[in-house]
Amino acid sequence: MRHEIASRIVRLRESRGLNQTALAKAVGFSCASMSLNESGQTDFRLSTLEKVAEAMRIDVRYLVASSGDGAERPAIAAAIAAISGRLPW
Repeated sequence: MRHEIASRIVRLRESRGLNQTALAKAVGFSCASMSLNESGQTDFRLSTLEKVAEAMRIDVRYLVASSGDGAERPAIAAAIAAISGRLPW
C-alpha cells in the first residue's frame, strides 16, 4: 500500500508541475524526507498524508483510496474515518 500512495503523490505532484523540492517546502519536510516518502521507502504517517493533501489541495482520501482490488484494508478505513471529521469539505 505504501508504494501505491507514493505513486499517487508523485503523479499528482508532477501533474501540478511541482518538483519534489517545492512539495517538500510546502509540506515542511526536507528534500531527503520527501524523497524517502515518494520512493515508498518509509511508511506514511497520517499527519504526513494530511500535510501533503493540504499542500496539493485535495481530499486526503484520494491518497489512501483502495486501488479497486476489493481488499478492504482496516487500517486505511480507520484512518479515513479518523480524519473525515476534520476535513473542511
